Amino acid sequence: MKNKEVVVADSGPLIGLAKIGRFALLKTLFRSISIPETVYHEVVQEGAGKPGAVEVARAVEEGWIVKHK
Repeated sequence: MKNKEVVVADSGPLIGLAKIGRFALLKTLFRSISIPETVYHEVVQEGAGKPGAVEVARAVEEGWIVKHK
């Protein structure tokens, strides 16, 4: 069952869940996830080729992870 809450995440849980192949749990558990632009930059741009980079970029494109300032 999907929780109706919106959560704010930092890079640790995003990378950790991607490493163990469970990133999709976030979409299942939460209606929306908000991340600061600095987290996006750290995970996607600085972390290119590392766990979480592709997953976070795709989730932002799909709209269930939202970047904010």
